[in-house]
Amino acid sequence: MSKNPLVSFCIFSYNQEDFILDALEGAVSQDYDNLEIIISDDCSKDNTQKKIDEFVAAYKGPHKIIVNKNSPNLGIAKHVNKILYEFAHGEIILMAAGDDKSLPNRTQMSVDYFNRFPEIASLSFLTQATDEHLNPKINYEETSFRPHTFTILTLNDYLRYNIGCFSGDSRALRRSVIDSFPPLSYARSEDYFLYLRSMMIGSICYIREPALLRRLHGNNVSSSIPTREGNKRNFQQFKADIEWAAEKGYISDKAKKKLIEKTTRITKYRAIDVLRRRFILFCRSNKLIRSMYLKKEVKS
Repeated sequence: MSKNPLVSFCIFSYNQEDFILDALEGAVSQDYDNLEIIISDDCSKDNTQKKIDEFVAAYKGPHKIIVNKNSPNLGIAKHVNKILYEFAHGEIILMAAGDDKSLPNRTQMSVDYFNRFPEIASLSFLTQATDEHLNPKINYEETSFRPHTFTILTLNDYLRYNIGCFSGDSRALRRSVIDSFPPLSYARSEDYFLYLRSMMIGSICYIREPALLRRLHGNNVSSSIPTREGNKRNFQQFKADIEWAAEKGYISDKAKKKLIEKTTRITKYRAIDVLRRRFILFCRSNKLIRSMYLKKEVKS
């Protein structure tokens, strides 16, 4: 990879008219010159696309901007497939949601780490959580770890320890992650699968330095409750990716077996979590159950 590679800064939006301008301003404020900004809207029903068009029409800066408008709505996974496999040309690909705001140095920091560590296939930064108005919330993650440090993890680390998926909010990928696997075929979202694909062809890096403001507003994609059908499709995607990696020689047969076992456990846990979260919602919405709890609390 060259020291100053082309970077594709990809913004994925859907019904985010109140927040999209922050995402766009974060993209064009990047202090990195060899950059293409790809703005893709998944057939929003509100004024998100209108605001994108107005912003791009008024933009006079140095960065190349590419706009894509889906019709009809594709959903998260197919939307990501389309942009990563058809539109993005960069050696490095940055992903951003239409309701978050990237800090100006996000691209340059990503490139610096990829150049410093050739074995890294993807990286993520510590995310600064904010409210709807981008006012910072307490970041417990930052208080639990030493700031401005980083960790590199391999597939063996993932298999040996209880390591979850680093947030995809600030994820950056090498082109090799896209070139090494086919588009997502079963999953309805991309997050964990790009993470695991990166781990199967290289290593990942987690950097404890904020590079993005993640807006928490109650309607985030991650706040939606998964379904049993979605859980089933996720396992199909896990299995397909693992078998593909083994067939291509990215991982050993031993690693394949362990990955199948671990992703099976993850799927079972998520299935239980689906039932738990739906039961909580049911209890909250059911007046009879609520009143029984209230009476119990009063008696105690």
